[in-house]
Formats: sequence, structure tokens, C-alpha cells
Amino acid sequence: NEAVEIIGRLQLSSEHIEKTNEMIEVYAHLLAKRNALARFLQPVSKRKLAAKVHSEAESRVASAESPFRDRDHAFEMIRTFMNQTSDVAFILSGMKGIGKSSVVDAAFRQVIPPMRRVWVQITEGMPYPRLLSDLAYKFDLRIPDETHDPSQEKLEGLEKRLLVHLSQTQATVIVFDDFQFLLNNAREIEDKSVRKLIAALLSTASNTKTKCFIISNMAPQLGPELESRCSVYSLQGLEPRYTTGLLQYWFQYGREDLAGQVPQPSDHLVKIL
Repeated sequence: NEAVEIIGRLQLSSEHIEKTNEMIEVYAHLLAKRNALARFLQPVSKRKLAAKVHSEAESRVASAESPFRDRDHAFEMIRTFMNQTSDVAFILSGMKGIGKSSVVDAAFRQVIPPMRRVWVQITEGMPYPRLLSDLAYKFDLRIPDETHDPSQEKLEGLEKRLLVHLSQTQATVIVFDDFQFLLNNAREIEDKSVRKLIAALLSTASNTKTKCFIISNMAPQLGPELESRCSVYSLQGLEPRYTTGLLQYWFQYGREDLAGQVPQPSDHLVKIL
């Protein structure tokens, strides 16, 4: 139980997005082992009944598709974006917690062709040197020794190396998650150096097979020139029937005893969700 709770907290924290698939597998494995132990501790008569119910429920879970509902249009937009050459960036906006990062992560499994994936997690107040160093590290470039306070000359040199490497590298998808942390109240990139770097990355990507995803709570204002090369999509809430289906799926998957009737959530709860 303690291990299940730890993995559950890690999944909800969004701190290790690149390990999402592994954590889902571990979570499912732990649930199976916990339920097996619970059956073992039951009386023989109940154990046989529980084994039958669990086997049926487990087969339903194993055969179920990824629990994404009402997102077909988002996946179709991403597929269209990946299949054309005019746009280099896909801006995905929507309220916090609505599932933007999860949709892009699922798109890598469902609609995005096999390509190198570079996921950059933006944090609040992230400065230009940190963002540049993070990108350089993800592309296996050597970072200046004085990482805490590099000179402007070395930062400019690292940026040039990154852009040259990007222009020569294999097809790559770069994801900027939580991009809103780089924006001011006018939805413009606050830091001039960061603004220049993003513009240079998108310009370089337009001449290569590189594609960028910008995930943000609010759509950024990048200027007419860059925005003309971007596909924009706003992720909305689920329809009530899909919200109910997802809630029931999670409820049943997380129960120790998978038997019995799954409760019908109230209309008020569905509306809030």
C-alpha cells in the first residue's frame, strides 16, 4: 500500500514526465501484487470467488485502450501538424490541469512518427542560462565549466553551437512544457535573451525536420512572423459522458475489490470536473 501511494504521488507531481510509462507499469504491477496478497489472506471460499472476479476485471483493464476520451480532434490536429512542412511549432493551450502534457505525451505513442524526443520542463523564473544549458544538455553538447555564472561570450558561443547542431541533427521533436512561466502579463516572453533564443530555434527548425510543441496555460504572443509558422489549438474540458466514463474507470481500477457496481457520480461533480 505504501509503495502504491508513493508511485501515485510521483505520477501526480508531474516531476518525472519522461518516466510516465514506466511509472504506469510499476503502478499496475504493484496493484496486481497487492490484490494477489489480499486474495491469499482471504478464506478459501472467498479466495476462489475473488480470483474469478479479479481475473475478469484484470482482463478488462489489460484489453482497455489508454484512458483518453474526447481527444480525437486534438490528436488529428497534431497528426496534421506533423504531416505538413509549413508550420514548425504547435501551440497547445488550456487551463491548468486539463491534460495538455498528457495529450502530447500520448501523441508520441499514437500519432507522432518515431523521432528523437527532447522534453524541456520550464520552471517558474527560469533564466536564459538555465534554459540554454538544459537544451544543450539534452542535445549532448558540452556546457561551459562555470555553469553557475557563465560569461555572456560563452553563452553566445553555446547558443551558436546549439543552433548549428540543431540544423544538422536528425528529425527531432522539442517540447517546451509549462511555457507560461516564461511569459509576462501581456503573454510575451519576458526575458529578451530567451525571446531571441526561442525565435532562433523556431527559425532554425523551419529549415530542418525539427518540430516544436509549446505547452502553456495561455497561448503566447510570439509576434506575427513566428505565429504565421505555428499551429494553435486550445484544449477544452471533456464532454459529460467522457468525464463520467473516466471517473468510473479510475474508481474501479483503484479499488482493492474490483467487484460490484461502480457508483454513478452526481451531475454537480461531473460539471465541476
